[in-house]
Amino acid sequence: MANKYEWYDNPIKDFFLQNLLNDVDISKKKNFEAIQENLTMFIEHFLDDENDIVYLDFSIKKDKFDGFKIIANNIITALWFSGIIPTDTNGVLKANKFAFDDKQYTFNKKTKVLTTKISK
Repeated sequence: MANKYEWYDNPIKDFFLQNLLNDVDISKKKNFEAIQENLTMFIEHFLDDENDIVYLDFSIKKDKFDGFKIIANNIITALWFSGIIPTDTNGVLKANKFAFDDKQYTFNKKTKVLTTKISK
């Protein structure tokens, strides 16, 4: 089984992929800073409260095979990177879970993994 990448489905994923296609080492400090600045400007346009941008917290690690791992450090960033912009940022942070489109999202603070479960 295979998956086909769909452009324009999630602009944040498209942004990261475009950087990789342009052979940008997104783990280098100067490139990371530019990426963070661009994402900040982009995400701010979708926020009800622009001050919520302080929750944009992530890191990028390069692995031994020259691949990259983009790690969200909180549930808000993980949701943003998934293309979801919650309106009650503080409530989502406090509960560390979020329901949207018949799905329940939960963030594991230790492993930094966002899991999705279909709600019934």
